[in-house]
Amino acid sequence: MSKLWMFLQIVVGVFVAAALGGRAMHRAAKSADRAEQDAKYRRRLFYRGAALYGFGLFVGISQVLSGNAPPATLFAAIIPLLFVWSFLRAAKRVKVPPNQTERPSGNYEPLFRFRDYTGLDPRMRVI
Repeated sequence: MSKLWMFLQIVVGVFVAAALGGRAMHRAAKSADRAEQDAKYRRRLFYRGAALYGFGLFVGISQVLSGNAPPATLFAAIIPLLFVWSFLRAAKRVKVPPNQTERPSGNYEPLFRFRDYTGLDPRMRVI
């Protein structure tokens, strides 16, 4: 019974990992499709990336200032600083039309087609 239980745990674990990976890839594809269509969303993604790397940079510098990390760690701070700079530069270059107040609705062709089994229009679903 022990070997059968271990086999079932492995099979269920692989199925769960595959389902979670598929869900993550589906959401990433939907996000990429929306970023392609919506300039404000694309700019917001760049700002989020800059904030993420900026927070890491802040934590790293605070660790050095508090004495928990050696000062040589500041040489590695150049990398997140370059990421923050490139994300902010990319966000600044995104041109948002002045009349675009919300996500485009209706007449756009998505990059990927996903089958929706709920029977509802995917643009009408609230996630």
